[in-house]
Amino acid sequence: MLAAIRAIQVTPRGQDLVVWTDSSYLINGATGMHERKENLDLWEDLQRALVRKGGQTLFRYIPGHMNKTMNERANDLAQSSCGLPLPDECAMKSSRLTSE
Repeated sequence: MLAAIRAIQVTPRGQDLVVWTDSSYLINGATGMHERKENLDLWEDLQRALVRKGGQTLFRYIPGHMNKTMNERANDLAQSSCGLPLPDECAMKSSRLTSE
């Protein structure tokens, strides 16, 4: 979910976006198909990022770790960037999303 929030944060305002994810939890929560009972602070952060960005955002499912080249590449990039600081313009007020 943090990766989706960050992707939405760095997308220019008004630009359409497709979020490809292997998380049905994210898709179902973001599209209102699932009641949000946990991680309410993250759901609020996601909603704020979507409102700020504007434009259309679609959430699409891709099976995780199924030898899908781009999915594996995205996973590699995400793992290699863990711990890197976010650019100032992407930082959210939530302390768990900003690097120390």
